[in-house]
Amino acid sequence: MGKDNHTNSLGNDGIYQYFGAGVQLVSGMVFYVVLAHIFDTSKVGLIALFIAIIGLFNIIFSFGIGSSAQHFVSFSIGMGDNRYRKGIIYKVVLLSSLFALVGSACLLLLSPVISMVFLHSTKDVNLVRFLSIILFGYILFFGLNGIILGIQNFKTAAFSNVIMWGLFYATPIFLTFFSRTIFIIVIGWLVGTYTGLFFESFFIIKHIHGITDVKGEFSTNELLTYSLPLLFSGIVSYGSLYADRFIVSGVLSISELGVYNFALLLASSINFLSIPFNNLLMPKFSELYGKKKRNNIASNVRSSITLLSFVYVPAAFGMAILSPLILQLLGGYNYIYGSLPLSIMMITSAFFVSSNVMGQAIASIRRTFFFLYSGMIALAVNVAISLLLIPKFGLIGASIGFSSVSASSFFTFLYFSIREKIVLFDIMGLVKIWLASSIMSMCIYLIEFFSGRNSLLIPVYISSGLLIYVIITKLLQPFSNSEKLLISS
Repeated sequence: MGKDNHTNSLGNDGIYQYFGAGVQLVSGMVFYVVLAHIFDTSKVGLIALFIAIIGLFNIIFSFGIGSSAQHFVSFSIGMGDNRYRKGIIYKVVLLSSLFALVGSACLLLLSPVISMVFLHSTKDVNLVRFLSIILFGYILFFGLNGIILGIQNFKTAAFSNVIMWGLFYATPIFLTFFSRTIFIIVIGWLVGTYTGLFFESFFIIKHIHGITDVKGEFSTNELLTYSLPLLFSGIVSYGSLYADRFIVSGVLSISELGVYNFALLLASSINFLSIPFNNLLMPKFSELYGKKKRNNIASNVRSSITLLSFVYVPAAFGMAILSPLILQLLGGYNYIYGSLPLSIMMITSAFFVSSNVMGQAIASIRRTFFFLYSGMIALAVNVAISLLLIPKFGLIGASIGFSSVSASSFFTFLYFSIREKIVLFDIMGLVKIWLASSIMSMCIYLIEFFSGRNSLLIPVYISSGLLIYVIITKLLQPFSNSEKLLISS
């Protein structure tokens, strides 16, 4: 990777991002585990549906501003233009606030319709209305977080996520000691969202005051040209990711949706391994683009794919092997039904995890309209497969539909990345990682089988698998010298 790859900073930046993502993962896991023991599966499904509603409105009304902020702020750093950067920050804050206000108003007005469509009654319409207050802070939080990531202050970005997500999940748990109602959960989300927003606002105000240059002009059209494809692709991608869930809620029972959502939670928990890569790579690639060093992006993509696969593939394999025990331990016997769907999602995601890196490279060169094509294909494939398989195979069909999203996204991104000449693969390194992960999985299965499949021994299974994986990769040496340099940093 060379000087432009920021290897000295990537090590520390990666630690901060993994810390932030780790807190979000652990707090989210604890949140749903506690819910599974406090509420029945129907109420867990309702809480999951509320989070899905917030997520959908955030995607629609954020207009992709957070990603735009990451790109243009980092691009200005690459150009060395502080006036341009200051103008971008002002514009992003203004537009994020405006979009947050519009989104909250729309959710408030549409709450009766949403209640009837998804909850089949207006009994909880006031709870849906209350979500509009959370949505305002939610949209603004991610807009400001995009600015902080664009500045490449990954430490502050990580801690803002720690504050927001830690309180977002911990506050409801604390409040359930006083009142075990859905409303108290929503109040907890409110506390977490606005505390994180306050922290980010303080940092950005301080950063702006530190830029002595006069604010430069930044075109709203330039920002929207970049972000609008992300908006439409985000809506389509959200549909592709949630199509199986909405079909499950319509075809199967709300209890099965609760079980499926719990399996999806565990599947998504592995994503904490890739999210830090996404947060780091978009600003880094955008800075290279700003320095007019686009040719360096492909070599960075190659190394990043190998590194991401090194940490993600064995984790996904381990989750697949241990899925029945993990679901039993965290959710109870009612959730073991989701073990096979979880295994299907884990193995499939391991095959196509490199699409995360290719997506960041595509966004960094301003080809955001590619995301719309990818999202439309993923949505069509997921809806078709889910409608075909869920009525017949239940949650297994849903997991196949969900997995089709990562598969279709991978092949779409691969096509565009090759066309733009921004991707390379270390095939031999990836083969070694997959071989090591497969051997590790077989060893875990044997240890689990001969120990009687005891859920209390999960830490032993995980630590044994990790040790075996480290030994095998040490022997196989899947990394080139440049990738070893990045790890050692």
